[in-house]
Amino acid sequence: MSDFLAKPFERNQFIGTAAKWLSRVNKTESSRPGEIQAEHKETDILPAEEAPIDIAAYIERMGGNKDISEKIINGFIEQIPVQLGNIKEAIKSGDIETVDREAHSIKGGALNVCADDIMKVAKKLEMYAKSGNLENAVEYLENIRKEYIRLGKYVRKINRQ
Repeated sequence: MSDFLAKPFERNQFIGTAAKWLSRVNKTESSRPGEIQAEHKETDILPAEEAPIDIAAYIERMGGNKDISEKIINGFIEQIPVQLGNIKEAIKSGDIETVDREAHSIKGGALNVCADDIMKVAKKLEMYAKSGNLENAVEYLENIRKEYIRLGKYVRKINRQ
């Protein structure tokens, strides 16, 4: 059986495939980028319009499965620093394809977890790369990095409540 999911895919297909791969993640890590608790209400921390992620919509998207939701958001948050490093190196070397691909990947991941703010800035970098010009790409990269930090802090704060 192939783990490839063609777009558009059904939620249950995604959850099954993600659960298979994420079950291999080491569950004994001492510091996790973020966790999602069942009792959390987004408005407990920030007004909905200021929150970097719509937790309620995200958990609903994952069929109400908070364990899967937690694993996926953790995986997303853990992967972003790697992607940011790849983008930084690609900008230095003028590798437009890598900038485009990594920005597209961050954008897609952000859409999956309902993190609209990071999605928007990643989309801007993606569109900029598609234009074939990386002259100001470092500014867009810095905006993604800021939103990544904001998202990580927010998810960690949710876990503490």
